[in-house]
Amino acid sequence: MSKKRIILSIFSILIAFSMITGCSPQNGTIPITTTSDKARQLYQKGLSLADRLRTTESISFYQEAISLDSNFAMAYLNLFFAHPSPTQSLPFFLKAVSLKNQVSKGERLWIEAVEAAVENRPQDQIDKIEKLVELYPNDKRVFNFLGTVYFAQQNYTEAIKHYKKAIEIDPDFSPVYNQLGYAYKYLKNYSAAEKMFQKYISLIPNDPNPYDSYGELLLEMGKFEEALSNYEQAVKVNPNFVISYRGIASALDYQGEHVKARNRLQELYQKAKNLNEKRIALTSIAVSYVDEGNYKAGIKTIQQMFELSTAEGDTALIVNDYFLLGQLYRQFGALDKSIENYEAALELTRQTQFTPQIKNNTAYNTLINTALTEIKQHKFEDAEAKIAQYEAYAVEQENDNFKRFANQAKGMLALEKEDYTKAIEYLRTANQQSSGNMYRLGLAYEGLGDIETALSFYKKAVSANLLSSFNYSFYRKRAMEKVSELES
Repeated sequence: MSKKRIILSIFSILIAFSMITGCSPQNGTIPITTTSDKARQLYQKGLSLADRLRTTESISFYQEAISLDSNFAMAYLNLFFAHPSPTQSLPFFLKAVSLKNQVSKGERLWIEAVEAAVENRPQDQIDKIEKLVELYPNDKRVFNFLGTVYFAQQNYTEAIKHYKKAIEIDPDFSPVYNQLGYAYKYLKNYSAAEKMFQKYISLIPNDPNPYDSYGELLLEMGKFEEALSNYEQAVKVNPNFVISYRGIASALDYQGEHVKARNRLQELYQKAKNLNEKRIALTSIAVSYVDEGNYKAGIKTIQQMFELSTAEGDTALIVNDYFLLGQLYRQFGALDKSIENYEAALELTRQTQFTPQIKNNTAYNTLINTALTEIKQHKFEDAEAKIAQYEAYAVEQENDNFKRFANQAKGMLALEKEDYTKAIEYLRTANQQSSGNMYRLGLAYEGLGDIETALSFYKKAVSANLLSSFNYSFYRKRAMEKVSELES
């Protein structure tokens, strides 16, 4: 997934507006601009589905609303988030932006806040949403939006504060309980997280996502069978809720049942209704192979996905696949191939009709990933120069996530140079949710001879039990081997 899509995916279930007929600034909620009452009703149905993470089902409602009102800005914006294809969704975003001066002040600020997210201007985004809070103090979705921005910046305490304001306005607003559950989970307050997810289930028991989210908490807590039961319940409630298959595979992988996990994912692939569902299946199969230690099979699976993206002609997905292959080849030790894929991603992006900001972001993403590969090649001066460029960009953009990634890169460079003290300094200010960084901190402390602290970080990497991803699968088994080695 590209950096842009990672940022935006966080908002995909939250971007929906308060859409009650006749809502106005007088009651403290954002007024919605449309010329058609029928379009308004259809849009409201789409929002209800999106609130429950049934985004694929919401698409047809947004499309029908647009067919009745071709200038329905917020329908275009929500269709942008709901559409599974990055390339095909971009025109919907651009259309919403083009209409922002024809809608209410609240809608314009909301569109501009999303625009700031797309262009990696986080402080500008926060400023826009805080203005919305000031103008519309009774709109639960505004507080939800602000909370989610802080959530994306890993400021979970601040996020919780705004989520709680949303449920003060509407105690039955189900999406907020989902976000609260995840915020508490990341703070390791499992008891509070469990209460939020159980409340979420009680509000919409006939929807799949509450069971999926609770399953993810149980997975992290190491309760694999209970997690599996909840993921299976999500699929039982809605067999088309494909993301839960990823959770099922994770629970099986972490119990050493990799073949069984991939068999379930093959079931998903065989019944997939579109490219997005096939990609979820193939990515999860590749992750399972990597978790098992079979990098070659993982690469082969992503190459299969690359072929599907190419056949579809979806440039954004092809670029994403180049980055995935670059990452896999780096971990596998095929360093020249890693750089070749990053360069291919950049070259393809330059040939597209993407916005200048998206092209710029891809260029810096290529820069930092190339630097990580150069560290492995011991091209330290080249890597250091690229990291410095990326860090300057992170500061310019006022993007905390980019700053953390720059610190991770500096920590990896110091670690490879065996400057363990410096590595610890940088890695402590990198992403602390990353099991890879926990593993690297273990290596650094082990390098200093502090075996007790090293073990604690290796164990953190092992016990993270995150929903399966390449970044976790790369390090989980290595950390397990380190724990076994140091405790023997």
